[in-house]
Amino acid sequence: MDASGRGPLAGLKVLEFGQIAAGPFAGSLLADLGADVVKVERPDGGDDMRRWPPIVAGASGAGYSENFASVNRNKRSVAVDLKDAPQLARLKRLCQQIDVIVENFRSGVLERLGLGYAALAQSNPRLVYCSINGYGQSGPYAGKGAFDATVQAISGIMSVTGETGGPPAKCGVPVGDFGAGVCAGNIESSNGNARVTPTPRIKVLRGICFFVMKILDCRVACSPSSSVSSSSYSFSPGRKPVKRIRMSLPGVYPDKRI
Repeated sequence: MDASGRGPLAGLKVLEFGQIAAGPFAGSLLADLGADVVKVERPDGGDDMRRWPPIVAGASGAGYSENFASVNRNKRSVAVDLKDAPQLARLKRLCQQIDVIVENFRSGVLERLGLGYAALAQSNPRLVYCSINGYGQSGPYAGKGAFDATVQAISGIMSVTGETGGPPAKCGVPVGDFGAGVCAGNIESSNGNARVTPTPRIKVLRGICFFVMKILDCRVACSPSSSVSSSSYSFSPGRKPVKRIRMSLPGVYPDKRI
């Protein structure tokens, strides 16, 4: 982000309840485009990714996580104890001035604290609210936590990754977290900057995201599942399950040349 605060999203105020990767990555994309992103963290150490290696010495001599910095660049941070009533009340007042909220807590956590869309939209009807979680806001898995390796497995992307005849393998980068984060950041930036009014339901493929009445629900597990679409024909009736294809891509030249 330009140090002077310029950029296509300059003036957009974002509050991020993000932890680890997916939510913080979406927030960092908005910050890169000029939005003023404030990250809400626990007072007892903050986001767990602050302690993820590699830890290097900063200009002040204090150590910091390069992993944390990579998805939290260009943001400010505030420590809030969400279990403390006075602090929670002040945070709710802050939400009245916010244009966009990004969160990747488990489904229902912020609702129980009075920080869900339905509660906050009463005093801030222009709010664009983005929820990113493992398995969506409803259904049997809604309350479950999700790590990227877990959703790579359940989405099927590990079934096509690895050596032919070998065991399933995860991708080297967290494609579920980053895929959901990119999709969330793209739609937030488009709609948040336009100060949209409530819209009909829009289904964004290859996300998969749902934008409903200014509520954006990004399902991390669906993000990598869309990536196996080129192999999905192998699961159609009468076909054998898809095999791990190493470096090849059947039907595309130069197959097996890399």
